[in-house]
Amino acid sequence: AKSKMQQLDELVRTGYGIGIWNQWKEGEKLHNLIRPGIKGQKAYEWGNSRPDGYRCRIAHSPILWRSLNNGYFTRLRYIKFANHYYWKTGHQTKLS
Repeated sequence: AKSKMQQLDELVRTGYGIGIWNQWKEGEKLHNLIRPGIKGQKAYEWGNSRPDGYRCRIAHSPILWRSLNNGYFTRLRYIKFANHYYWKTGHQTKLS
């Protein structure tokens, strides 16, 4: 079940990545890609890519995965399914 929770987390993270990418306006994309430390040229390339039909590809890109990493979603207080599964199964049995 742990691997299924991790797969579900990946699907949710991809969906969130697509949604966040769509919310960012043209000027915000470049700024939001540079802020977590992505170099200017790569941020410019991905920030100016065509959004039509490529949203899933952009959501799986290493640059967007690096800018929207697990720390980003943790700051948004998103609790991953795998973490919830760990706390409900493995962690509580260790306490007994």
